[in-house]
Amino acid sequence: MTEETRKNRWKNWNFWFKVGGGIIVAVLLYVIGHKFASIELEEEAMKYEDVKKRVEEKHDQLEETQKKLDNIKNELRENNQEYEETQEVIANRNSIQDEVDKLAGQVTEKKGEVKELKKEIKDKNKELQSVTGEIKEAKGKPITLSAGKFVVGEDLPANRYKVTPNGNGNFFVNDGVDVNVILGNDGDFYESEYVFEAFEGDKIELTSSATFTPVE
Repeated sequence: MTEETRKNRWKNWNFWFKVGGGIIVAVLLYVIGHKFASIELEEEAMKYEDVKKRVEEKHDQLEETQKKLDNIKNELRENNQEYEETQEVIANRNSIQDEVDKLAGQVTEKKGEVKELKKEIKDKNKELQSVTGEIKEAKGKPITLSAGKFVVGEDLPANRYKVTPNGNGNFFVNDGVDVNVILGNDGDFYESEYVFEAFEGDKIELTSSATFTPVE
């Protein structure tokens, strides 16, 4: 084999060695690049899934927050309605209280008028007695009745009587239809004596003892 032939053969081997080495390097680079690309894609996919999961969680949180907000709005609406109803009740109560106060004032005024009228009646009775003279007692002993219910003709003879109290109490004849007075000596509302006509069958009721004196 000549020297020239050896050189050519070596050149061919060297060429193919370089070509093969280049191919191997290219393959390795492709494999390595593909591997890194796969890793990056997997990481990107993981990041996407993580972001998607977080978005879904935030969306759920947003819906839950919206529900709470709706509940709060409903509660505020109900509370506002209750507040308006309460204000209306307070206004009605104040109106009623004003009417009560007004009526109470009228009652107090009427009581004063009644007191004045009783005083006037008492004064007129005194004037009448001074003009016509004192009532003369008729023949017959005074009769004292205790507190209780009595019938004229059974417990007390029919007659004209002057009734004087032995304490403070009510005096009714026929359930207050014919006579309804308060006997006593403690103030303007009490009568120290009272004259009436007792007829057969009349029903007398006393809440305190009184003395019945026959008069003409």
